[in-house]
Amino acid sequence: MGKLLRALLWIAAIIALIGVVLRATMLDSWEVPDEPKMSASVAPSLAGGDFILYMKRNQPAFGDLVRCTDPDDATRFVVGRVVGLRGDVVETNGADLTVNGRRYTSEMACPETHVTVPHPTAGSNVDIVCDQVSMGGHPHFRGSSVKAGIFSPTKTNVGEAWCSC
Repeated sequence: MGKLLRALLWIAAIIALIGVVLRATMLDSWEVPDEPKMSASVAPSLAGGDFILYMKRNQPAFGDLVRCTDPDDATRFVVGRVVGLRGDVVETNGADLTVNGRRYTSEMACPETHVTVPHPTAGSNVDIVCDQVSMGGHPHFRGSSVKAGIFSPTKTNVGEAWCSC
């Protein structure tokens, strides 16, 4: 019985050491702030108060969810999905997304088709529709306003990234 206990302790110590090394070199954690602007921008994938574990020093790929320093306030963060890489042409029109001529459309509804989030500036509740779209070979939740038609179409040529993730 003593050998078994010693072996289990060694295994636990090795796992703890691997965890410490990963935490120090590759992984970090962050709690999503529970504030209206952040909640509206990350819904329905995340919500205020969610605890996330992410890889640092990783080169983001198409479709990844990334956390970056806010360009307007270096003490805060913004979260978004990578929908274009350097050289890509990204077009939006409400909930419609087109990248380099390929349109990314809803493939199926989320388990909860409607999600309510606080309006980022007014504070009142806003109903968003949730669907799933495949980006980068993986399904992702996407939220769009019921009033999606109020947004102007955009077309952007992606340049240098301002986000060092």
